[in-house]
Amino acid sequence: MMPVSRLILPAVLFFPGILRTCNAQIEIPGFANNIDAVYRREVSVDGAVVGTFEMLHGEEPADAVFRFGQHHGLDPKVRNSFLDDLCLQWTCKRKHAIILKLPVIGKEGELIGVFELPESSEPADAAQEFAATHGLGTSYRDEIIQKSCNVVNCTRFYPLVWKKTIMIDNSEPITIEVEEGQEPADAIFHSLKSFNLPYSQRRRIMEEAKKDSVPFSRDYALAFTYNVVLENQTSFTFDLFDNEIEPTDALYKFSKENNMDEHWTQLVTGILPLACEQIFCSRKIPIIWSKPIKSTDGTTLAMATIYKDQEPVD
Repeated sequence: MMPVSRLILPAVLFFPGILRTCNAQIEIPGFANNIDAVYRREVSVDGAVVGTFEMLHGEEPADAVFRFGQHHGLDPKVRNSFLDDLCLQWTCKRKHAIILKLPVIGKEGELIGVFELPESSEPADAAQEFAATHGLGTSYRDEIIQKSCNVVNCTRFYPLVWKKTIMIDNSEPITIEVEEGQEPADAIFHSLKSFNLPYSQRRRIMEEAKKDSVPFSRDYALAFTYNVVLENQTSFTFDLFDNEIEPTDALYKFSKENNMDEHWTQLVTGILPLACEQIFCSRKIPIIWSKPIKSTDGTTLAMATIYKDQEPVD
């Protein structure tokens, strides 16, 4: 890693041809400022004139099209079609626009590199790639993310460490994304929660994440948490995990561990309905004892269970 203790990042929002900071105008090689257009044409969409498109000297066509499209509110499909047509007439080095440029400067004033953000890219992911390419640590990367998000829209502030696309019953593809520092089990649970999948399918995806060496500290998603405060102001936290344990059984165990038997009715009426909104509940009454019934060869034939408030003899 480069021994640099200070990172200087002039925040530069890049509109092809003009690069501005809050108090200065700068140039980056290959991009000229305030140069007359080398190409100009009238643009129409569905028969209606939108405006006059101009491309500046030294400007990449993708950047010029993006600038024009942003100014006139053109959707990406229209912009892409326009760019394809333009690239038949001009040499295009790339098909994506660069919407942000951040010069990254080290302690001694040396230019480490210029961070470029392509359109439709998440700044956190682009910053992670830039930092990895230049051998920079997370402090550099986080500073780039912060500066980027000051001038462009960011949906998150941490890069992705894992991404998985799955299909459920021939539906639209579902993408599961795990951010740096996020528990993969939590990301998987919340991404799939609305599909009412069985626990086994969520578990299978978690095993795939582990196989891909995604960092994790627990195997099960934290599906629900509730802070219980008693009359004497003593507080306890009930955590419900997505581990195939029936919510009412988990709540009963919580009440026994914290000597809250006398509050069981309040716990069931106040907490269980909320917990069952997060994890499917098949019953309200907890099992307080169970034992497998086995044959002589050890095969489990059934489970003998006793529910709360049920007489064992029954």
